[in-house]
Amino acid sequence: PVGPAELTSTGFVSPFGEDGQVFSHRVGNAILFTAGKEDRLLPGAVVNAEVAKRAKLIEAQTGKQVKGKARKALKEEVVFEMLPKAFVRPGRTDGYIDTGRGLIVINTSSAKGAEGIVSMMREALGSFPAVPASPSLSVTDLMTGWISGEALPEKWILGDACELKDPAEKGAVVRCTGQELRSEEIDKHLETGKKATKLALQYDDRLSFTLGDD
Repeated sequence: PVGPAELTSTGFVSPFGEDGQVFSHRVGNAILFTAGKEDRLLPGAVVNAEVAKRAKLIEAQTGKQVKGKARKALKEEVVFEMLPKAFVRPGRTDGYIDTGRGLIVINTSSAKGAEGIVSMMREALGSFPAVPASPSLSVTDLMTGWISGEALPEKWILGDACELKDPAEKGAVVRCTGQELRSEEIDKHLETGKKATKLALQYDDRLSFTLGDD
């Protein structure tokens, strides 16, 4: 839990919720875990308003402006007093380690957030060598090929949305939603050299999402 004088706190929590007694769960080669985080919500605007209020009072009493180090010290004092009363926002991010394939998978779209959890893993284990996954093929070329009619992997089908971009600097961008992607209209964009940078996909009637070139 985040302390009364802390802005944030991180650590591992049970993947089975608050009442869980274990911090990981293994099935075959997959080890499930959950990273927890607690943040104290202290908006900068609230702090600055209180600092300005107190500075004005001090200036009225002393006749001296509160600037530089004095204002910084005043702000630290305000934060110290407000932190214990601030709301706490909890957060959870699931992940798993695939020991068979040498992968760690983090359920977040934030690269920074994923790297933060990998760093937590390194701190917990002492050593955890890991680098971001890198595809052997260009994701853009792969998605463009699927739209143009190349076979998708088994159980995968195209969705109804995509983003096509001219690779030239400041090139045109076309965004389609609710669109049949295997169509003459889309083919004309591909013929002009546009590449797919985002593509809606579905897997096995169980999962639908948009894949980006990043």
